[in-house]
Amino acid sequence: MRVALAGLGDIGLGAHLPALLRHPAVQLVRLVDPDAGRREIAAAQGIPVAADVDPGEVDGVVLATPPWVTPDLVVRYARAGLFVLAEKPVATSVEAAGVYGQLSSEERSRVQVGLTYKSEAKRS
Repeated sequence: MRVALAGLGDIGLGAHLPALLRHPAVQLVRLVDPDAGRREIAAAQGIPVAADVDPGEVDGVVLATPPWVTPDLVVRYARAGLFVLAEKPVATSVEAAGVYGQLSSEERSRVQVGLTYKSEAKRS
């Protein structure tokens, strides 16, 4: 599966990027962030970077984006026929999450919400 990672902050680069690179069925074709500084940092990974996802070049997108932009991106990419993994929280309020109700059943079937959990507790 050809995938783009959108959102190149701590969770995107620190959690999702290594997981995507380890998965044998995933071909990470693009790192995406609207912020030029984050794109410049991510370019060191050797993967092409861009300001936006081109739905024609990928099958799916992982969104490690701020919750105030996530709803619109989920709707846009699901409607473009992509599989979408959206890092939670997926909205800033119940009202903002209302856009998910606009997705058809087929579009919703391609959307999954993920949680990156990092425990600081030490195990004995």
